[in-house]
Amino acid sequence: MRQTLPAALIAASLVAGAAAAARPPRIETFIGGPKSYLVTSTLISGPKGLTLIDAQLTMTDGRALARRVAATGRPLDAIFITHPDADHYIGLAALHERFPAAPIYMTSEALSEYHGAAAPQLERRRRTMPDETPDQLPQIAQLPPGGLTGSKITFEIIQGQGDYGPQPVNSAIWIPAAATLISGDTTFDGVYPWLGKSTPLSRRRWLAFLDRLEALRPVHLISGHKNQAGEENVGQVFSFMRRYIADFDALCARVESADALTSGMLAKYPNLKEPDLLRSSASSVECAHFKPKAK
Repeated sequence: MRQTLPAALIAASLVAGAAAAARPPRIETFIGGPKSYLVTSTLISGPKGLTLIDAQLTMTDGRALARRVAATGRPLDAIFITHPDADHYIGLAALHERFPAAPIYMTSEALSEYHGAAAPQLERRRRTMPDETPDQLPQIAQLPPGGLTGSKITFEIIQGQGDYGPQPVNSAIWIPAAATLISGDTTFDGVYPWLGKSTPLSRRRWLAFLDRLEALRPVHLISGHKNQAGEENVGQVFSFMRRYIADFDALCARVESADALTSGMLAKYPNLKEPDLLRSSASSVECAHFKPKAK
């Protein structure tokens, strides 16, 4: 197992079972529909069990994901949520319907944010998409010090800065046996990254965290949102993220309205999916010459 990363990144290790499997785990990516902003969930199948990373936004996508999990024929050992944004956890209700015994975890820092954010996020979703939003969510527990057991796969959970506002509570999952990085919302592939509530400091931290993750030299990458199935170009995704964050930061420093920030980024990046994520970012962020729009 790798040594703990510097405290600034708040690294944590997670070991599933006493030893790594002899063969690399099987890793499948599930991509939600447009109503879920093309958010990804990842199924990691070990010799016997399965671990799920992230759980979708809508009940429709959550139930489709549950069917995919069931089709593996392996028991669902655990669900891990990378960070407390609604599009990664509201679908938990559908997973819990089918797999009520599977424990659900977040890091302690992410769970602390979740406890303050979940109720208002759930209420907003009920107003906008009542047919796709559950009445309540299953319990989420703090990731135990001993990690997870059952799948016999070695993971590392590395916590740092991503798209969750100014707080460094996003997690990426590194699977050494498969040279695979499940980046959560630290990278977006072909989709507008969400930078709402980011700050100049958090954007600098995000860029530094990208450097740390790329230094792992992943061969395979699964971004938190992606526009199509298939292999991602690791180098291109990291380069895109650095360029996008830098361009957003530069525009935020000089434009005078959310509309100007939106139009400027649309002009620079006209071919990305989910422009609502860009509009939401622009209306939620505080820039040098304007503040977030009133809700």
